[in-house]
Amino acid sequence: MSTTLRRAFCFLISLAVLSSIASCDFGGNDGNNTPDTLIPLTEGNRWVAEVSGGATDSVTTEVVGDSVRVKKHQGGIVVILDVLLSEQSDGFLLRGAGLSNVMLLKFPVEDGSTYEHTDANGNTYQVSVSRTSASVPVGNFENCLEYTVRGTENGTLRAILTVKPGFGPVQWSSDIFPITDQRPAELTSTNVNR
Repeated sequence: MSTTLRRAFCFLISLAVLSSIASCDFGGNDGNNTPDTLIPLTEGNRWVAEVSGGATDSVTTEVVGDSVRVKKHQGGIVVILDVLLSEQSDGFLLRGAGLSNVMLLKFPVEDGSTYEHTDANGNTYQVSVSRTSASVPVGNFENCLEYTVRGTENGTLRAILTVKPGFGPVQWSSDIFPITDQRPAELTSTNVNR
């Protein structure tokens, strides 16, 4: 092979490699600006929220190993709860240490979807999902998913969780996990990039 032909061949190969790299999407999404995960479970990711009213001042949620450590700060006392958050083929399963699988957050999910989830104790929850925006102390978030969880037996509201896909939780309240006692928590700081 002549030197000129070899250079032309190398140039074409380099051009093909560079164009394939340029077409890759390094933003962690499917190429349509849709993140490929609901909550990024990278070790050390942390979300801090203030809770309005009541005894709890703030809640810190941090990815530690294969679980999410939740620290509830109440007037100088810190209560720690480890929540197992495992990614399933159809979303995320949240489970408190020693508890049954409590909540399934489906993802990807369509706006307006409703589904039921039954935990290992036989408790059935109806989950409604809607697209929303959220304005919290750390900033404004568009295209969030709001998961509203109700008990199917009596329709009692159990949790509301607003999540920015690919970023994580921005607002939540729940009586399933005794973290915020059904009072709203709003994100005030995080180390996760938008």
